[in-house]
Amino acid sequence: MGLFDSFEKSVSTAKKRNALGVNKFKGRMPESIFESQQRMMGNDVARTGRGHDYKVTHRHPLTGKYEGTTYHEVKSGNSKLSKLQNKTKKKMGPKYKVERSVW
Repeated sequence: MGLFDSFEKSVSTAKKRNALGVNKFKGRMPESIFESQQRMMGNDVARTGRGHDYKVTHRHPLTGKYEGTTYHEVKSGNSKLSKLQNKTKKKMGPKYKVERSVW
């Protein structure tokens, strides 16, 4: 055990923490863009907890009548769906949509 071992561990931990923060930012940016786009189209958007990011309620632009609900998972880059997301996608069928972003 050297004199600087604990210092090296703290630097390594700080780098990992920074990388996680960057990844979190890269994931949240496309989600906020998606939410803004859906709201501009007149859809109601609600953040959900498990298996998908958003529940989008579609309304007719002129009458405001309810037209249907879809569930969206927003992914950035080449990220993969988790096991829970794949299970949810299989269960919901065409109501579950995966949105890809280049961020």
